[in-house]
Amino acid sequence: MRIILLFILLLINAICVLSGIVYKVTADALNIRSGPGTNYSVVGLLKKNQLIYVTSQSKQWARFYKGYVSRSYLKKATGAVKYVTTTGLNFRVGPSTNKSIITTLNKGTVVNYYGRDPFNKGWGVTNRGYASMTYLKKKGGNGTSGGSSSGSVKTIPAGMGDSFSYMGWQLITDPSSNQYKLRAKYGMKFDSKGFGKINGKYVVAVTTYFGNVGDTLTFYFDNGKQINAVIGDIKNQNDPGCNKYGHNNGQVVLEFVVDRNGGFQGYGGNKTAYTQLPWLLETRVTKVKNTGHLSF
Repeated sequence: MRIILLFILLLINAICVLSGIVYKVTADALNIRSGPGTNYSVVGLLKKNQLIYVTSQSKQWARFYKGYVSRSYLKKATGAVKYVTTTGLNFRVGPSTNKSIITTLNKGTVVNYYGRDPFNKGWGVTNRGYASMTYLKKKGGNGTSGGSSSGSVKTIPAGMGDSFSYMGWQLITDPSSNQYKLRAKYGMKFDSKGFGKINGKYVVAVTTYFGNVGDTLTFYFDNGKQINAVIGDIKNQNDPGCNKYGHNNGQVVLEFVVDRNGGFQGYGGNKTAYTQLPWLLETRVTKVKNTGHLSF
């Protein structure tokens, strides 16, 4: 009997099940493993400053929806922002409707929001679990997910908005995400230069400062040109060097969504945003106007 009690005490000491624990990664790269030990296989990778919601942990290992990570390279996340549910909303152990529900909160419930999930940007990491950003808004703010509302104009500070990157549209693979749902409704179409288009508008990735997936934008440039766009993806503002305007400390405000099989650099080719739109070399974004929203 004493042996059994001792075993139970050791087990309780080794594994502590917790809820509402959000951690930030402190290592440049952190292996995700299939079990709580370095002898288990690596199943993924986290980067510095990315966030996870931990459902259980021992003295050395923490578990989240993708596997186990060493606690030596985690610290409790701080700087949460108050967000409000816009409907009755399920909070889950992972960023998908396929994941188990932790709790369901009524419309108008305030939660602590820390940032986007690194693997599914349509979902947020909160103190209550993972939730779809479609149904969260910043407390006291307008619009879903703390984004810009229709008609609002954001001015880009000097020294920002002068670099232009891109991502492959095919990288969006989660059917539960808003990014995927938008593409499913309007189709994955590209122009002759390889840029994603919806209703003739460029598909782009921006931070939530400018809006949310499905919002339509107009980008204004200092050379007098304009680009009409649709938000097809959200930049991860937990990435190092990403501020509210964009990556590289706001230099990359506008990220094009392109054909991964269209010959772009990084995807087996030599195209860039500049080779396809050479006028981008001598200009920068000066302001961004949110012009509306596409239903999906």
